Amino acid sequence: KNLYLCNIHSEKFLTYYTNSNLFNSFRFFHIDGCHTGSRVFSDMELADKLLTNDSILVIDDFFNPGYPQITEAVYRYVFEYHYSFRIFFFFFNKAYLCRPDCYSMYYSHCINNLQQSMLNKKMAITIKKTSSMGDCYTLAAEEYNQEIDLSTGVQGPDWAPEKMDYIETK
Repeated sequence: KNLYLCNIHSEKFLTYYTNSNLFNSFRFFHIDGCHTGSRVFSDMELADKLLTNDSILVIDDFFNPGYPQITEAVYRYVFEYHYSFRIFFFFFNKAYLCRPDCYSMYYSHCINNLQQSMLNKKMAITIKKTSSMGDCYTLAAEEYNQEIDLSTGVQGPDWAPEKMDYIETK
């Protein structure tokens, strides 16, 4: 497969890259640009056309208090087109989304591999799932705080922090 690194304004992308072979060919797409809700929504529409089934979409400044319109636009898109993307992870003001068919794979990967990968990079994190699967599907992570975090580096809901809803893939 070819590697494409495109640094272009998203509204010009389809005009500049008219090659239809690019549709459904990207495995990774990062949105970090114009911080308006309408632009984030249209960038997600573009990502929806370009990304493969096993891809990851990352949205910068998600839950950033200076840009509430980004979070609103992401949720609006996910709720309006619920068969396109699902948020599986949140970390450092970035939302990580995948196609619904790959959700359990990425969710499991975060729980099973992310802590060790981050430790290898000299960063300890706590993976959090602070409600049931029926309430929310998203995992989150924060830097590990030994004063308040469990030694396992995994935290469930406030009423049972040692228990976390988990999806196991085979």
